[in-house]
Amino acid sequence: MRGEKAMIFLFRFFAVFGAFFMLIGMIAGFATDEILFLMPFVLTGLIFFLIGTIALRHMSNAKKERERLYAEGIAVTLPVLRTGIDSSLSVNGENPFQLVCEDRNPMDNTVKRYTSEKLWFDPFLLMAELGINELNVYIDRNDPDKYVVDVRKLIEEDKKRNH
Repeated sequence: MRGEKAMIFLFRFFAVFGAFFMLIGMIAGFATDEILFLMPFVLTGLIFFLIGTIALRHMSNAKKERERLYAEGIAVTLPVLRTGIDSSLSVNGENPFQLVCEDRNPMDNTVKRYTSEKLWFDPFLLMAELGINELNVYIDRNDPDKYVVDVRKLIEEDKKRNH
């Protein structure tokens, strides 16, 4: 969870930094009647504040959606197809891992792949030690494109071993 904590810290920093810049710009602008001169402070602060708060809100909504799917979704046990590194994201020089599960519909021979949340530890050896080669995937009853791969056991085990 190091990467997730780093991202939360970064986005909180953005929000606080942005609010501080906006506040300094507004106070100085109203005190000196140089509003146009200090507008870049306010606009820069607003941009940083919005990036931080929108990202934090998105992370919070994603967590709520995962919890809802755990509680209300249809559980399907699927084999883990592969473990891979998500190179699209890097925090402090580290890339997260993701697990991919696959389900094949025998009626029309279509394949549906389910990707886990980003894991900030290598789950491959942990899964081998625990004898895990299948995971539950919780799928929304009304929208099968909404799902969550249940990696809670792996996250708990990683926390036990590293803390």
